[in-house]
Amino acid sequence: KTRDVQATRSFDLSIKTQEGDTVNLSIEKFYNKQVSKEATFNEDGFTINIDRQVQRGKEISYQVSGDINEQEQAAIDKLISNIDHLADKFYKGNIADAFQKATSIGIDADQLANFSLNLQSSKIVEVTKRCPCSPANTFTSGVYW
Repeated sequence: KTRDVQATRSFDLSIKTQEGDTVNLSIEKFYNKQVSKEATFNEDGFTINIDRQVQRGKEISYQVSGDINEQEQAAIDKLISNIDHLADKFYKGNIADAFQKATSIGIDADQLANFSLNLQSSKIVEVTKRCPCSPANTFTSGVYW
């Protein structure tokens, strides 16, 4: 029996200041896990093999076009902090709460002209089981997690 799990979360934020400077921030987190269990009969009994592989990672991209001043940086930091709370709700599956939070996020209009945000989350789970199971063949019957 084999179980594969692939999960990805991405966060893309684009901000434009009143002076025309732009900031683009992208964060992608990924998680891949594969677990396989196999039982094999032989003359001496049987053998159970378990193999587990896990990969985790994060990619961050940050691009600034223009010259961000201290006031703009403070406004950007505050916006990112508010968006972080929204993203946390989104990634936990609280879509209605995330949407409500999105409609109430304010920006420092003296410093920032606008922003756009794209959040994505995906999860794929695949389970494979080999059959038919017999003492002469490899099987996974009864070996579950």
